[in-house]
Amino acid sequence: MVSDGERWMKSVRRPHEWQEFKVEVEEAERKRVLTGEKTTAPLGDIMLIDPHTMDVFKDFHTKDHRFVPEYDLESAAACWRFKPEWVASQISPRPVLMVYSEFDMLVPVAEQLECYKALGEPKRLVKIPNAQHYDSYHFINPESHEIQKSEVLDWYSKYL
Repeated sequence: MVSDGERWMKSVRRPHEWQEFKVEVEEAERKRVLTGEKTTAPLGDIMLIDPHTMDVFKDFHTKDHRFVPEYDLESAAACWRFKPEWVASQISPRPVLMVYSEFDMLVPVAEQLECYKALGEPKRLVKIPNAQHYDSYHFINPESHEIQKSEVLDWYSKYL
């Protein structure tokens, strides 16, 4: 999961790429406010895509008629404002289960763990070993999906 959208987008870019992207998004926001026109960009320019994700897109997502290859840059600006980490400490005493993939390259593990740190109890952190971002999906990796499913069902049986 993304704990802080702006931090995540910045962390996966080199400094000069982040500055260029930030200017592009801010200009698109200005244009949208002043003219109502949207500015689109390829999904891979907004959400930088690692090799595992590229394979999943190529082998599965792009073959689906619902796949959208371009998004309004407003999506990036909205992602910057997405900061669940800011309110994570206020959720307690509600139980939270967080599942992450050990080798997630799309959303670096450190980004995901920041939100977990902010949570109060009860909470549980589950690592899917040797997995990348999409390995928790049954159609990608049934074994990893089973780990996630089992953990979720156990958590639900305990707290619901």
